[in-house]
Amino acid sequence: MKLYSFTCLLPEELQMKYYESIIRDGFISDDLWDNINDYIKSTFKEVDNLEDEIKDVLKNLNTDNRKVLYEIIRSNNNSLYQSISSKLLNFEDIVNVDSKLLKTVLDKYSTEDVFKASMASSPKVKDIILSLIEERDSTNIRKESVPISEIIKIQDRMIQDINDISA
Repeated sequence: MKLYSFTCLLPEELQMKYYESIIRDGFISDDLWDNINDYIKSTFKEVDNLEDEIKDVLKNLNTDNRKVLYEIIRSNNNSLYQSISSKLLNFEDIVNVDSKLLKTVLDKYSTEDVFKASMASSPKVKDIILSLIEERDSTNIRKESVPISEIIKIQDRMIQDINDISA
């Protein structure tokens, strides 16, 4: 097992004890393993907000695995499925949003923010967005590189606004 892939789940104090034990002894003592196990149980055995956690998981899965997990959710927790399946998880999903609803949300944002949000999207999404704001004056938009973190923040706010309105 890769050390980092496992230890990244642990708080820094346990990470350092784990590394020290592996480096010094070549294995983990039973006491340290019990501490790690207790931490994992307390952190991962129960989920505080299942819907939010599942949305984060779904957002980060590839399409095939997302479909499988949706089916598992539908089969085991229909109310969670109904709640989650009606929400957008990523910006590319706006192609499925009613154009009037999407325009209502886009109208809340500056032209510059809308352009920034479209920068890291597929041509199809970009075309939809730009067609809905074509009447806006875009001559003053700065054509400069934008950090992906800024683009994602704008996209996430738009997704949240769409989900709030369609709820």
